[in-house]
Amino acid sequence: MKFFKGKSKVVDERIVNMQNKIYREIYMGIMAICLISIGVKFYLNGSDLGSVTTELVIMIGQGIYYISRSTSMGLLSSEVEMHNRNSKMSLLKKNIIIPALTGLGLAVFFATNSAVNFADTREESIYYFISVFFITLLFYIPFLLIIFGGPFLAAKKISDKIESKELEDDEKI
Repeated sequence: MKFFKGKSKVVDERIVNMQNKIYREIYMGIMAICLISIGVKFYLNGSDLGSVTTELVIMIGQGIYYISRSTSMGLLSSEVEMHNRNSKMSLLKKNIIIPALTGLGLAVFFATNSAVNFADTREESIYYFISVFFITLLFYIPFLLIIFGGPFLAAKKISDKIESKELEDDEKI
């Protein structure tokens, strides 16, 4: 018995698309307000993370909610497939290249900072640059790959299973 299920309603696709467009505009507005708020609070209060906790929770929480919700619905697999069709580079490659380039950029920044600020001689600055560069690479690239690539791969795998289960259920009907 389905007590709380009503009759399935016929919906106009044009109306649903227009509503989604409005929701997208609202989302962009909220994200812009959060970023502006973070900027203003950092300007007024200095680099105190406690003053921007609410904005960070909103910005990070919405991403986590979207990934978990789209994964549980099997939608993430379809989104990745559509992205890969329309893009020159697959989403998996982007999730590998972007953290690797970020780690490389951090390594160059930290190595240059160490060489300039802490070295007394030219040889010492070269030694500091090389050692800090490689140690930073060894630390940050795997860390960023795990942080960005790991959840994506796990969510994609779960979404693939859910999508294939839904397709099997549809074939049985």
